[in-house]
Amino acid sequence: MDHKLQELLDQKGEVNLFTRPRRFGKTLNMSMFQYFFEDARDRNGNIIDHRYLFDGLHIMQAGEKYLSHMGQYPVINLSLKSGKQPDFEMAYTMMRRQIAAEYARHAFILQHQNLSEQKKRYLTIMRETAGRSEYNDSLQFLSQCLQAYYGRKAIILIDEYDVPLENAFIRGFYDEMIDFIRTLFESALKTNSSLAFAVITGCLRISKESIFTGLNNLKIISTLIEGKTLIKPIHEDITYDEVYQTMDNLWNFMFFTGYFRRKIFSWFEEKVKEKDRTRLFQAVAECDAETMEEEITQMLLETISFNDAYESFYHGFLAGIFPV
Repeated sequence: MDHKLQELLDQKGEVNLFTRPRRFGKTLNMSMFQYFFEDARDRNGNIIDHRYLFDGLHIMQAGEKYLSHMGQYPVINLSLKSGKQPDFEMAYTMMRRQIAAEYARHAFILQHQNLSEQKKRYLTIMRETAGRSEYNDSLQFLSQCLQAYYGRKAIILIDEYDVPLENAFIRGFYDEMIDFIRTLFESALKTNSSLAFAVITGCLRISKESIFTGLNNLKIISTLIEGKTLIKPIHEDITYDEVYQTMDNLWNFMFFTGYFRRKIFSWFEEKVKEKDRTRLFQAVAECDAETMEEEITQMLLETISFNDAYESFYHGFLAGIFPV
């Protein structure tokens, strides 16, 4: 998993978006990013060393180019998953609570003399007594306060950015939600001089209409379903209110939200049960390495994709074809 750290550092821009279907480990990656990059402190401002969490991982042998970033940044880590609520007011309240919790996590910085003027506003946001306008640029304000304390720009991590958007679209308050998130993101990610870089995760690409401009792309993919090839254009910049405008948009939504992954897994499980592995088992019993190699190679050709490039996948693959 730590290859994601190297990938991020090699390719990072000011704002980096990781789009993958649900259940693909995005949140775990965000936790890893926080523990790796953060100059973590306890409530009294004492340094917390998280290096031990990465002992034995490849990143620790990757060189100073990568390790020079370890434990060097203030980090804001915010999940918007709690914004999945029945109406906008409840969704806003839950997201406000998440922001307040992140302020509380960094409250030790208020001891710094450079923040005496900002202390009042900081506390009203942390105590959830501030008005809505104070939360619109709350991530920008927090990153400015962190820079004043640490002397370094902040990293902003935003997990599950599209969960409140998807929920709001389904429940009928999409316009209110998009206005709030657009304002929150623009102040934090576009006009923020205290931002080192940001990482955002979600299922859908951030679109020019929904959040901010300049992230358009088009790709063509092939999807294997029951022995047939389905070719569809992938528009990564669609918004929720465009889902039902065309059938292609609906295919896009189903793809990015992981629907096809679940359907393919169900189909794949049935196909695996139909596979006759007698020749393979006999080869193992007779120590026939050549036949065993032929059978496993054929199974790999029938099942794997370019995503299955890591050693851990093959351990699971072999465990699956040799059930106890």
